[in-house]
Amino acid sequence: MAPLSTRITAAFAYALLLFPGAASAQTSSVALWQNIAGGVSGSDRVATTEVVQADNQLVYLVSVSSRPNTEVLSVEGLGLVWRRLARQCTGRNTSFVEVWIGVGTPSQSGVITARLSEVFTNAVLSVLSYSGVGLQNPVGSIGSVNSNGLRGSCADGTDTRSYQVTLDGLTSGSTLLSFVSMRHRSHTPSQGFTEIKEIHQGSVGDAASLAISEKAGSIASAASVAGELNRQIDWAAVAVELLPAQKTASDKRFTLDTEVVGQGALALSPPGGVYDPGTQVSITALPEEQWQFDSWSGSLQSTADPLLVTMDSDKLVIATFVQAPLAHFELSMSTVGEGTITVTPAGQTFLEDSQVHLNAIPNSGWRFSTWHGDLATTDNPVSVTMNGDKNITAVFVSNNAGQAVMHEETVTGVSAGASLVRTDATIDVQPEHIYLAAVSTRPLRTVADVAGSRLQWQRLISQCAGRSRTGVELWWALGQENEIEATEATLAGPVDHAAITVSAFAGVSSSDQFQQSFGMNTNGVAGDCAGGIDTKQYAIDVNDLTVGATVFGATAIRNRQHAPGTGFLELAQVHSGTSRVAGLAIQAGEAVAAGALRLSGQFDDTVDWATAVVAIKPNGQGVGGQGFVISTVSDPLEGGEIVLNPVRNHTTEMRQFSYRRRQTQDMFS
Repeated sequence: MAPLSTRITAAFAYALLLFPGAASAQTSSVALWQNIAGGVSGSDRVATTEVVQADNQLVYLVSVSSRPNTEVLSVEGLGLVWRRLARQCTGRNTSFVEVWIGVGTPSQSGVITARLSEVFTNAVLSVLSYSGVGLQNPVGSIGSVNSNGLRGSCADGTDTRSYQVTLDGLTSGSTLLSFVSMRHRSHTPSQGFTEIKEIHQGSVGDAASLAISEKAGSIASAASVAGELNRQIDWAAVAVELLPAQKTASDKRFTLDTEVVGQGALALSPPGGVYDPGTQVSITALPEEQWQFDSWSGSLQSTADPLLVTMDSDKLVIATFVQAPLAHFELSMSTVGEGTITVTPAGQTFLEDSQVHLNAIPNSGWRFSTWHGDLATTDNPVSVTMNGDKNITAVFVSNNAGQAVMHEETVTGVSAGASLVRTDATIDVQPEHIYLAAVSTRPLRTVADVAGSRLQWQRLISQCAGRSRTGVELWWALGQENEIEATEATLAGPVDHAAITVSAFAGVSSSDQFQQSFGMNTNGVAGDCAGGIDTKQYAIDVNDLTVGATVFGATAIRNRQHAPGTGFLELAQVHSGTSRVAGLAIQAGEAVAAGALRLSGQFDDTVDWATAVVAIKPNGQGVGGQGFVISTVSDPLEGGEIVLNPVRNHTTEMRQFSYRRRQTQDMFS
């Protein structure tokens, strides 16, 4: 079917009713300032997905379309009074397009919302703001059309793939806008027009859409608004003329010129550089990296940023940027055991971001073990970036202490909606190494089995969280032969999300590999699965450790971020999902001296957590004593503390723990 062509001769009179006094005159330039959209399904309201900025020099237009055809009852936002400019249904009544304008002075930025007459399947909304538009007389000619013609009826139309409408009585310098509802079709504007927004919500027959096109510049007398769709459809279109701000022969516009000294840029609001008398322009200084704003000069002298300029004459504003002074940071070094540290370049105070090389040199009969404090690694020598004050300790261990436990590697994996979770990478199994598999689920679910690399996996710890929202299980296996294979955990049933980590350790005692193992939550060691309170941190002193032992902690953290305590290195942190999240944080620390080592951690917010702890015995060492004291923060704001008495009979404690888990296990299977 040939494009429908209709000439608009009466629409300008409608605009005069809304904005009395509209007339041709010398004009300013109309420019698009903001272009923000939104879409939603199954509601009676549709809103922008971003904040619309309020500016009293701008004119705001809102366009709305929905599937099926409904009616916009009201538009709200920016403190403006909103009036309907035009409404057009499609020729077969399947959709519509409405255009509204904000009247008055905007009072505050925010989202803009349209309320419709009934719940729709899909709807879209667009907000345009323009500068250079006549604030008293913003709109000239208006037209609407569908396949039934100008202001066409809502029935008996025929689907077509093109439209055309001609507006008469246009003002030179005005801007034409077209708003087209075309459901699930795509749109191409005619020559001279630029499509500035195309929005779709939903799919195929239930889709709602808007295509908005613009033709700016010197338009005189009359112009056609037209476009093509990729296939035939039941469409509707509205055309609106935006009038430029009117000028009299005595009016003069002022120019704002800017210059920059140093390295930086400037942002003008409103933009443009040429303004009506009395316009207030905000100039914001944007320094480059390692530069800072210093002052304004030229027509104005100030150090305020941003700078507010009233345009009552032509002005030149110069922004001066200067190099920011470099910060200096202190490096404090200490040692545990017998050895020294060389620092290159030598000194204690260093420029920001400078590189400092550290080398730990053990005395005779000693060996370097690890770095503690603001550096958590076993690498030596090592480089440190001075991005803040640093307090670093080098730990040396006597050669008489025997071999230390060494972390080899950690691999992770996640799953969703399944009863199985598998590591994403394989792990290299070596004889006499031990392997620790930690599993956390949401909701809490028992691990039925762990398999992989022909290892004989055994459950070591099973601990629920204090409110049963999650939990952690720790399984272990001893390497028998060289294998490379992924590890998988089979759960007692499907869960929303699950996470797994597998860590390998060398230098472990060939028999009786663990000095201690236990679980804890906010209810304490082997804590019950109910009655707990969410906290932001935890801590436990693992006592009577032998030199070279490694304390390993696996914490179920759900959707929180975790930071390990002093002396511990986080081996992995993994999350599965964005809601009902399963999360795990894995950390390890070495006992550099016989006695106690505190395992601790912090979360970015309170959470129902559970932790499995195991002390790994080094090769050639006797078994240390068993005992631990736990302290947890029970009040997420005030930091109250719960302290349990030391437990000296580790075997008895673990029997109590196993009994408690059997009482509650059936609830989560």
